[in-house]
Amino acid sequence: MKRYGNSRAFWTKEEMERRDLEIEILKNDYCTETEAIAHLEKGTVVYDSIDEYIEHLKESVFNDEESFKEEYGSKEEIIEAFKKDGMHSDNRLIKYNGNKYIICYCL
Repeated sequence: MKRYGNSRAFWTKEEMERRDLEIEILKNDYCTETEAIAHLEKGTVVYDSIDEYIEHLKESVFNDEESFKEEYGSKEEIIEAFKKDGMHSDNRLIKYNGNKYIICYCL
């Protein structure tokens, strides 16, 4: 997931639209706009799907599929964990405009 610098002057239209979408998604998770911007500047990531989030975990945290499954189980188990308590206190499954997003807060 691409992260953006603080100066919007150098952003493409698509990058600005994406940042605005991420702010709206964070606001949907009870952040004010100021808080949402601060979270994004700290490194909070918004994934477009559970599949994108799972791929990120597999690529950046685990060496193989078996290690991943030992820690998290199946995709269905991950989704169920998000429904119960957000899986971890710093991760959230959010529905926004009919789509599901995963927010991984950088606290």
